[in-house]
Amino acid sequence: MLEHFSLVAISMAFFLTEPALVAAQEVNYNPINFSAPLTLSRGEIRPASGGALYLNAEERCTFVTTEWGFDPAGCAALDALVFVPADGIDTLIIAKPMGDGYIDTSDWDASSAEAIEEIWNSLAESLRKQGERLGQEIVPIGWQVRPTLHKDAGYLFYSFIMDWDGERVINARAGLLDRHGYIQFSIVPADMNASALDMRSLADQALRLYTSKPGTSYAEFTSGDKIAAGGAVGVLAALTGVKYGKEAATGLIAVLLAFAKKLWILLLLPFVFVKRLFKGGSKAAPTPSASELPAQDDINPVPDDENDRSPGGKPPA
Repeated sequence: MLEHFSLVAISMAFFLTEPALVAAQEVNYNPINFSAPLTLSRGEIRPASGGALYLNAEERCTFVTTEWGFDPAGCAALDALVFVPADGIDTLIIAKPMGDGYIDTSDWDASSAEAIEEIWNSLAESLRKQGERLGQEIVPIGWQVRPTLHKDAGYLFYSFIMDWDGERVINARAGLLDRHGYIQFSIVPADMNASALDMRSLADQALRLYTSKPGTSYAEFTSGDKIAAGGAVGVLAALTGVKYGKEAATGLIAVLLAFAKKLWILLLLPFVFVKRLFKGGSKAAPTPSASELPAQDDINPVPDDENDRSPGGKPPA
């Protein structure tokens, strides 16, 4: 039976009309020019934009607790917070890698369709309940990019669209597989009207910024390595913040939930803060009307023939 732990706390809805760091006015931050590779726990990322910035660990924690309402304990689960790392990407959030073991993706073809439907239904219900608690209307529209496993490139990606009080919001996340587990990437587009094709391209760009440390890539699996209990479907459940089957919440959501005194506070506070911050303190774009919500073609599932193909035609570096 599905149990839901919404991961909205780390997607933040992001009603951004300018880079997140620019919109944050309350605290004086000292962003660092992202002009050279940045070392992470199991790899490094490289900049692809001349104006890219990042925050050191201390200021990163200040930012997510002050601007997004994180519990400070959740800071330890973040590996990087980068602003404008590539054209079209406002913010890239990289979580500390999961080390549950190598992800066997053989379960995907056989069970993904049913799992995707169950996961969506649980996630949508969770979003609606959050809206009720806020006294606002959150309407889950549907998958923009249906959860897709790019086997050759070694990653899973999805994006979905919701309407929050008349505003279109894209939630996009990728799980990059490696020898020891996976790394979660949350991708915030600069344009919340980005199409499904745009989002697939942004995911490809974001993952190409990352290079695994020698000996840790997905292709370097060796017989005898630890195998994760949950396969690719388990990764999808963790990325969406949904508990599927017997799999427990893992990764950043597990850390956040462990330190949250009340689940609803964790889930809702960032929504309230971001809406107040970016609608009241920045140059907000006009609120989209119902006619500006995604067209049906923009929320259709990705065709089956794309499930085994990297958007860029070759695996990330």
